[in-house]
Amino acid sequence: MILTTPLIRAIRTVFPNASVTSVVIPQCAEIVSGWSDKVFTIDKKRGGEEVWANAISKIAKAGIGVAFVPHRSFRSGKLLNEAGIPVRIGFDHGGGKLFHSLTVPYPIHEYEGGRNLKLLKPFNNGPFDPLPELRIDRPAVEKVYQIKRQLKVQDSAYAVIAPASVWKTKAWPTESYRILSEYLLTRFGLETVAVGGPDDKAICGSAVQRPELNLSGELSPIESAELMRTSRFVISGDSAAAHLATSVRVRQVIIFGSTAPRFGFAPDSNNVRLLGLDMGCRPCTDHGRNSCPIYKTIRCMENISPSMVIASLSDWLVLNEETAINSVDNDNQSRYL
Repeated sequence: MILTTPLIRAIRTVFPNASVTSVVIPQCAEIVSGWSDKVFTIDKKRGGEEVWANAISKIAKAGIGVAFVPHRSFRSGKLLNEAGIPVRIGFDHGGGKLFHSLTVPYPIHEYEGGRNLKLLKPFNNGPFDPLPELRIDRPAVEKVYQIKRQLKVQDSAYAVIAPASVWKTKAWPTESYRILSEYLLTRFGLETVAVGGPDDKAICGSAVQRPELNLSGELSPIESAELMRTSRFVISGDSAAAHLATSVRVRQVIIFGSTAPRFGFAPDSNNVRLLGLDMGCRPCTDHGRNSCPIYKTIRCMENISPSMVIASLSDWLVLNEETAINSVDNDNQSRYL
């Protein structure tokens, strides 16, 4: 959903007098609310016949003339078709293409933000900025400001990590995050704050140095983006957290396991460092897995050491001592290599 914001932003530019309605799941409503005049939500987890009938009725009554459909699912295409929207533009890829009145080619290896912009080609070929952008409201800014005051962290004097993922092959080991957090604190005085969902409390708590630095379940996506915006940098896997960081143009390291940048979910930006191992078996999926189909452990993530991550962001760190990056106490050396 974050990566549809370039499309919505461009639609507002191409059609400045149009009313823009976004149809999303409830969790994504705030992501598009800043760019939309109206937001309709559909709870797919409770997607019985009555829920879908109500959604179709609401969309049909909204008087929508053109629908841009970046979601490639059968259900999304069918929903907008049954709602009677006369022009439905989607990709020629996925089950939803059966219901579009106009399809455009799906560039499989292009960045998703730019890929979604292809849906505008029948009207305007751009160029448009492919990077996502979230509109952060004043309440979110004020809430995060108060949290930073309570944590006693100043802007650019902390890092943000997002250790959890719904897919285990996308999650760098929690112990590696913990070692990294300890190193950043002891060598550079840089606190590490963890973000995630309510179900990520245990993982995030194990990755930070102080319990109060575990903010999983306490921030909305917009609030998490605001916390990232004023951080030194963000470290995450190939997940929503990476897209939140991109949306506020903060420096970040994205750690790839079973997936790879070539599937289109890594931005082309000087602020972004991409990290992954050169293994013959990866990428094994464009989506994520909960176990490795070859090995007993998830080697593509476990074999990325904290020192590799530190090396990738070393120029973003302010050294407290001349050899802070390369000299590690002998007693701890094995932990960082």
